[in-house]
Amino acid sequence: MAGRQRLRSQLVAGWTLLAVFAAGGLPASVSAVPARDVTPVVYLGAQRIDPGAIVDLYCHDRDYPVIRCFLTAEQRATEEVQAAGGIEAATLDPTATALLSPYVRWYRDTNFAGPSFEAYLAEPDLAAIGWDNKISSFTPLNGGHPAWWSGPNRTGTKWDWGTASVGVLGAANDQFSSVAKL
Repeated sequence: MAGRQRLRSQLVAGWTLLAVFAAGGLPASVSAVPARDVTPVVYLGAQRIDPGAIVDLYCHDRDYPVIRCFLTAEQRATEEVQAAGGIEAATLDPTATALLSPYVRWYRDTNFAGPSFEAYLAEPDLAAIGWDNKISSFTPLNGGHPAWWSGPNRTGTKWDWGTASVGVLGAANDQFSSVAKL
């Protein structure tokens, strides 16, 4: 029963935030995006680890500035289901969970292989989370449309494949330094 109450609270919070945006957004003094002057802190289980190590793990930024990492993709998926109150995300109303869903999963290796990272937020500096110039494939999630840049803070060359999954990046392989959802 506690899981249902937590899920209901999350859905109410999500709908409330959605209503705020529909009514014209947040007041000027409130930011909808976490401040990025905070250095991310990376955890593998309860152990704090060096951000450079996450390129060998399966991580997400849902709790930014905390980056959570796991030894397998299955462990990451299990943790995400538990965070949603034990209900598979696919069974929930997508409009209610859009704010709680990752928009892209990128991989260290081509053809969607190897360690990966699920991004819920724009990442203006992939070096801060150990992924600068290390992405070889990606797949958008939940209707996401990622755009990629060769420099931090959306500078340099921009790549945009729309909502397509890309298994082989060609000349863009290992060139990304920032990403944002369009």
